[in-house]
Amino acid sequence: MPTLDDLPTLAKNAAVAASDSIAISNKDLGGGTKIQQVPAALIGLGYTHAWVLNWDTAELAAETVDDTDEEITLITIPANSFITKALFVVTEAFAGLTACNAFLGRTADKNGYIESTSLLAKLAKVNIAGDEIDAFGELDVVTASDQDLIITFDPAGNTEALGTDLTAGQLVVLVALTEIADFKDLVPAT
Repeated sequence: MPTLDDLPTLAKNAAVAASDSIAISNKDLGGGTKIQQVPAALIGLGYTHAWVLNWDTAELAAETVDDTDEEITLITIPANSFITKALFVVTEAFAGLTACNAFLGRTADKNGYIESTSLLAKLAKVNIAGDEIDAFGELDVVTASDQDLIITFDPAGNTEALGTDLTAGQLVVLVALTEIADFKDLVPAT
């Protein structure tokens, strides 16, 4: 098993795939090892959280009423946190509906990070016109403890239901969400 001292002898790679793993030390873990593997896409692209939502995920499968949106809470946003960016990656086009859109935001602004985006084709979209983080360098500081990160799937006014008509699709959601307290004593004080 190689150690960090062996780095100069290990094979070099000129490219990193999003699904490659990078080892990190997770200070929030208790007990034994704190070493964890993280997808390279998170660290390489500057994200902290990721979710994979398939067409048959429980929440979507349960929505059988025509023309009805489905909201899925991804995480409760810790108070005194900030979000700097969000990304949708459709790895497999959604199929079975005439239209299928999704948008991302938080309890107070449900499309504040990514406004309505069609999931009918493979794509990647970052911070698409959401009014909370719609330009490079913006951030949304969330001070309240009652805010959830919410994704909404919208069959877009068709006489179709998410749970009965979807037959394929996968959406990966990445978000850069950091707690302000994580910066305390980040490096030794000068």
